[in-house]
Amino acid sequence: MKKKIAIFFAGTFILFLLLSAFSVFTVQKTTSELGTLVRLHEVELLREDFLAKIREVQVDLKLKGTPYARGVDGMVADVAAMSSVLDKCFGCHHSPAVNEQLDVLKISIRRYQDSLSRVLTVRANAARLAEEEAAAYQDGEDLTQKVVAVITAAHVRLQARTRLAITKISRTKYTLFAIAGLGPLLAAGLGYLIMGRIVVQFNAVLSGIRKLKSGDLSYRIASLQDEFGEMAESFNEMAASLTASIRKTAESEQHYRTIFERAGEAIFILNSDERAPLMIVDANDAAAEMHGYTGEEMRAMNITDFGQPVIARKITVLLDRIMKGEWVKFETTHRRKDGSVFPVEVSAGPITIGDKTYILNFISDITERK
Repeated sequence: MKKKIAIFFAGTFILFLLLSAFSVFTVQKTTSELGTLVRLHEVELLREDFLAKIREVQVDLKLKGTPYARGVDGMVADVAAMSSVLDKCFGCHHSPAVNEQLDVLKISIRRYQDSLSRVLTVRANAARLAEEEAAAYQDGEDLTQKVVAVITAAHVRLQARTRLAITKISRTKYTLFAIAGLGPLLAAGLGYLIMGRIVVQFNAVLSGIRKLKSGDLSYRIASLQDEFGEMAESFNEMAASLTASIRKTAESEQHYRTIFERAGEAIFILNSDERAPLMIVDANDAAAEMHGYTGEEMRAMNITDFGQPVIARKITVLLDRIMKGEWVKFETTHRRKDGSVFPVEVSAGPITIGDKTYILNFISDITERK
C-alpha cells in the first residue's frame, strides 16, 4: 500500500511537473507571439506616420509660392521628422523578403530627400527651381505609391497574423483549462489557481486586442503582472500613440479645411475622372460669393459652366498636362449667376486626396488689373 501510495504520489508529482512545464512553454510561446504583434503594430504606426510626413511635404510643394505655403522651415522640419521615422522603421527586425522590399524603398526615400534638398537650396535660377520642384513632387508621388504598397501588404499580413494569434490564445485558454482538470485533486487545485490567474491576464489582453480591433481606441488594459504587465504597458502605449496619430491627422485635416473655407481667393476641387471631367467636387465660400451661387448649387455644376472657353476647347491637353504633375496658369473670363462677365486668372494643378487625384483650381478676380 505504501509503495502504491508512493508510486501514486510520485506519478502525480511527475505528471504535475510535466503539465506545469507544458503550461509554462505554452504561456511563453503565446506571450512571445503577442509581444511580436505589439511590435508589428508599432512598426505599422511608424509607416503610417512616415506616409503622413511625405504627404505634408507634397502639399507644401504644391502650395509653394501661394499665400498658404508654410515656408521653408516647415518643410525642413517635415524632412527631419521623416529621417527620424525612417531610422526607427529600418531599425526593426524584418524577414529577408521584407528587408529586400525595404531596401528598394530606402533608395526611393533617399532620392526623394535629395530632390527636396535641391528644392531647398536652389534659389537664383527660377527655371531650375521649377524643374527641381516638379522632379521632387514626382519622386514624392512615386515614393507615396511604394510606401502605400508596403503598408497595404504589411497590414494584410498583420491582420492575418492577429486573427491567428487570437485563435491560438482562445485555443490555449481551453487547453490550459483541460490540463488543470487532468491531474489529481491537489494538482487540479494548484493548476486552477495558477491557470486561473494566467487566463484572467490572457482574457485582459485578448479583450484589449478585440476592443482595439473594433475601433475603441480609448480602451486601456489594467495593470497586470510579470510579462503580461509589460505586454499591457506596450499595448496601452500603442493605443495612446494611435489615438494621438488619429487626433493629429484630424487636426491637420481641420487646419487645411479652415484655410480652404476662409481663404479670400476662390478655390475649387475638381473631378479628374474622364467620365465626368472638371465637375465641381467642392468649392469654398469665396468661390460661391465670386460667382453668385450657393455652395450646394456649385457642387452640382461643371467648372466650364462659368464660361471658360479656353478649358472647353483645350480640355484634353490641359487635363493631360495637369495629370502629369504640371501646374497650368492662364487668364479667361467667368460668368456670374446674374449673367455678368468678369476677367479671372486661373491656376490649376493636381492634388491627391486619399487614393484619388483631383484638380486644385485657384481663381482670382483680376478686374482691377484690367
